[in-house]
Amino acid sequence: MDGHLSTRPVRWAAERLGRDVVAVEQLSGGITSTMLALTTVDGERAVLRLMTNEPWRTHGAELTTREHQTQLLLADTPIPAPRSIALDADGAHAGEAAHLMSLVPGAVDVSRTSDADLETLARMLVDIHALRPSVQPRTYQSWAIPAKRAVPVWAREPAAWERAFVICDEDAPVRDPAAALAGLPPGPLALLIGPEGGFEEAERAMLLALPAVTRLSLGPRILRADTAAVAALALVQAFCGDWRG
Repeated sequence: MDGHLSTRPVRWAAERLGRDVVAVEQLSGGITSTMLALTTVDGERAVLRLMTNEPWRTHGAELTTREHQTQLLLADTPIPAPRSIALDADGAHAGEAAHLMSLVPGAVDVSRTSDADLETLARMLVDIHALRPSVQPRTYQSWAIPAKRAVPVWAREPAAWERAFVICDEDAPVRDPAAALAGLPPGPLALLIGPEGGFEEAERAMLLALPAVTRLSLGPRILRADTAAVAALALVQAFCGDWRG
């Protein structure tokens, strides 16, 4: 893709890398952006994200800024994530919202299903979820428009898609559990118990973006997770389950 070598974004990336870019390869798989793998004259490789595709292009500044800030938070951790090199959130230099980052080598291999491979993946997930960033790069936003929340025609178990979610949330606006559960539709439901101390704001926002969510308060006291599960199940059984009169 020699034609990319003289483009404005690649020239900006070369300037930030401090070396000439001698090869450009367009990466596959992404739908939000144009992703270019760059190789410099001394063999260093980097990735350039260009927010070229709508509707993400409209939100390019905040999306690239979030990615940049997240990678900065991960810089001193063992998580094998890219490291941010340069950001042009408003596209003033690259022409589009752009983020330049290191390239993490590797390839997708779905055939790797041995116990050792699964254990490696599980350990990585443990390390990721153990991170507690000091700041939240951006408040969670759901991009699921109402039309996307319809039950797909190919669903083998449509009822599972319509399942109501009951979230035990100490900050629930309705303190009376009977009132909170009164509006639940008939049918199956899923009960979600958070950690002691409650959900983080980003977690709460993500959950509330789901359809058919009911927030259930378990009272003013902070309960252990296992105690909260028993208490919540008792309330659900009493007000909308097998114990209803």
